[in-house]
Amino acid sequence: MEGPTPVSALIHAATMVTAGVYLITRSSAVFNLAPTAQLATVCVGAVTLIFGAIVGCAKDDIKKALAGSTMSQIGYMVMAAGLGPIGYVFAIMHLVTHGFFKAGLFLGAGSVMHGMNDEVDMRKYGGLRKYMPLTFVTFGLGYLAIIGFPFLSGFFSKDKIIEAAFAKGGTEGWILGCAALVGAGVTAFYMTRVMLMTFFGDKRWVPTPDVSGSAAGEGHEPHPHDPPRTMGIPMVVLAIGSVAAGGLFTINSCFVNWLTPVTGHQEGNSPLGSLSISLITLVIIAAGAAVAWLMYGRKPVPAVPPLGSPVTRAPGATCTRTTSTMWSWSAAGSTSPASWSIWTPRASTAWSTASRRWSAGCPDGCARSRPAMSAPTPCRCSAARWCWSPRLS
Repeated sequence: MEGPTPVSALIHAATMVTAGVYLITRSSAVFNLAPTAQLATVCVGAVTLIFGAIVGCAKDDIKKALAGSTMSQIGYMVMAAGLGPIGYVFAIMHLVTHGFFKAGLFLGAGSVMHGMNDEVDMRKYGGLRKYMPLTFVTFGLGYLAIIGFPFLSGFFSKDKIIEAAFAKGGTEGWILGCAALVGAGVTAFYMTRVMLMTFFGDKRWVPTPDVSGSAAGEGHEPHPHDPPRTMGIPMVVLAIGSVAAGGLFTINSCFVNWLTPVTGHQEGNSPLGSLSISLITLVIIAAGAAVAWLMYGRKPVPAVPPLGSPVTRAPGATCTRTTSTMWSWSAAGSTSPASWSIWTPRASTAWSTASRRWSAGCPDGCARSRPAMSAPTPCRCSAARWCWSPRLS
């Protein structure tokens, strides 16, 4: 699903990934006659909404974090569609509201990339709200909508799905409802993480490496700025939809009344009242956002992602990354250590004259030495996620 950012906005918000939700809902007459298929659908949706949210927590690439968010929100829609007449309407309602704030978030990410020399690593952002106020406001409104901030679009559509999950009744209702609440908390965490790493804190920009092969090896420092009108106007329109669409759909239950003749609608019997579910959801959302603030708002964002546990780290992982800003390299044909141009913002490096070896210092304690004239063979170690070794241009 990779592509230019405007294409990503369309794919994730309104076309390909949401087609399955529409298909299930439009085929409601068939699904109503197949309880086993409905059970499989809600199970897939519940697992997906949690798994996608966890994926979003692990990504430093701003577009990949939003892509994980899309997986999670689609999980909400699929789960609602699998609930039958209790959730069909709300699956489509969330599909529409999600289209507004997710397209706005992707266009906001594109605006950030436009102002940061196409950099996508959020660890190289920071403090952009001062330089990109329009992007900050529109992206921020999309952020508030997707986490379910009161009276924004996501609050009206996603909360209805959580209520429908509990209204399923019995043990299944409790399991699905709790899964939806967990997803809401994790969504608040990773989206707050995106906001803090991108728009708050100190700037962490580094010059973009010059890969043209010049001996100087000079790069260009980003100069973040808001986008031109051709980019800004769509962002504003989508931000307005992120704020107002959900509320408009609930006036006199117009959205429910519009789709009921096609999909049918039932209220269900929830063990908890709507107000109770909303309050519980808001507390969980606040907790998720608070944890993100404690981790990324109170202290500087590290330049290197944490190593992780042995459970999450692949055995024998390759230490060398191929992204240009993670390499150390020399000018073309150069063999002198003094001529190496260092572009290693993620770790310190040092040249040892006595041993004539290039020592790559890794923040997790993994240090590997390679011969000075070695080919760019990746160093390997089981204790670190990455290291650096010399690379001749």
